[in-house]
Amino acid sequence: MKKIRGFTIFELMVTVAIGAVLVAVGIPSFKPMIQKSRITTATNELVSALHVARNEAIKSRTVTCVCSSTVDTAKLACDSLNNWESGWIVFTESGAVCDYTDGVDRLIKTQKGSEFGNEITIRNKDISITAVNYVRFNSRGAPQRSNGAIQQGVFSICDDRGLEATGLNNESVARAVQLSAAGSVRSSKKIPVIQSCP
Repeated sequence: MKKIRGFTIFELMVTVAIGAVLVAVGIPSFKPMIQKSRITTATNELVSALHVARNEAIKSRTVTCVCSSTVDTAKLACDSLNNWESGWIVFTESGAVCDYTDGVDRLIKTQKGSEFGNEITIRNKDISITAVNYVRFNSRGAPQRSNGAIQQGVFSICDDRGLEATGLNNESVARAVQLSAAGSVRSSKKIPVIQSCP
């Protein structure tokens, strides 16, 4: 007769205990990876929105705008606050000032801030953008307010770690999106470029 062999209850409990310890040690190490992913996503989406707006302005020879907006609401509109983490919209502007009007302005792209999680903050500290809370590209693709003033600046994208250094070349876990006076856009990890986190 064959003897049936299996696990004893003690062996099973030891295996489960070892698995629980491994999970308890491994899960907290995922948090920095998730935070990095969220900051990278927010950075890439903002860079993409600015590129799309500039390219559309040049292609269609019309004013195109990017403004912060609570996209999760029923009615799209530009926000008056410098809270870009709530989301943004890209649209062609039929008037002089970037103020989205449904049915009049053509919506190009929306970005929900909720996709970045609640820990991300995106702020711009340069007066040429914070005074009006939008980026406006003229028909030549230059960032310019309706009064002719040039727009340029740095958007800081941060989480609860702030400007924590990564230890590499004066780089931070935070990110910056730079908009030049010529309209070029690039991202950076450098602490001097990011300047500060809210």
